Amino acid sequence: MKIIRWILVLPGALVATFLVAFPIHWVVMVNLGGWGEDPMVEIRDESTLRAIELFLQGLFGPFAFVCAAAFIAPSRRLIVSIAAGLIVVLGAAGLAVWINSLNDTAISVRYGVVNFLSNVAGAVGAILLVKHRTKSSFAAR
Repeated sequence: MKIIRWILVLPGALVATFLVAFPIHWVVMVNLGGWGEDPMVEIRDESTLRAIELFLQGLFGPFAFVCAAAFIAPSRRLIVSIAAGLIVVLGAAGLAVWINSLNDTAISVRYGVVNFLSNVAGAVGAILLVKHRTKSSFAAR
């Protein structure tokens, strides 16, 4: 059973990341985009809505990735959370640079300092949560 859990760490973390992306889109559009019944705040500028959504995706995506990876792993959860945090932060930056360096595609990835900082904040927040959860579970024993 432990081998299966180790095999499912990264796929499970990816699934968690995709599962958190859709509700973020809906929360932004319903609360700020004017999709709700009577919105208190309505942002009509498409680029502002996209920037808010990308910031929240960059914050909660890595958070979900790191937490899911750590809690799927059968042991060494703090080490797994740090490794997953490094994978998601450095992987996102590296993937953006690599895609933007391809000259034959029309795809361009916008990835700047704000995206990097939101990824770092999400990953660090998840690592701290995992550290707190693992420390408190050892204290309860």
